Amino acid sequence: MAIPCSRSDVFSNRSLTVQEKNRIFLPVRPDRGTHNYGSNADSLWRVAAAIAREIEGSRDLGEQWMRHEAIEEFGGLTAADLIHVGQGHLVVGFLVDVLVGLRD
Repeated sequence: MAIPCSRSDVFSNRSLTVQEKNRIFLPVRPDRGTHNYGSNADSLWRVAAAIAREIEGSRDLGEQWMRHEAIEEFGGLTAADLIHVGQGHLVVGFLVDVLVGLRD
């Protein structure tokens, strides 16, 4: 499975404003005083869940998609499955592409 290309310029395709980017990504940043930084999977889950929430329109629908919808491109695994096996970066890349309209 190939690792997705760099996503540093992906937002330029949709021209999101700084406010839109902050609304999507700032809520997933943990409070430094209370967060346990030991889990990369937890961090990727939070980022992916925030993007899925934005795409699906609600937290519940976003998390339902992550737990139950198979992603054909990744062998029918769900986003939760991929994160669990250490491939969360693929989920985040996939969701960013969907968010900016590069994929359906």
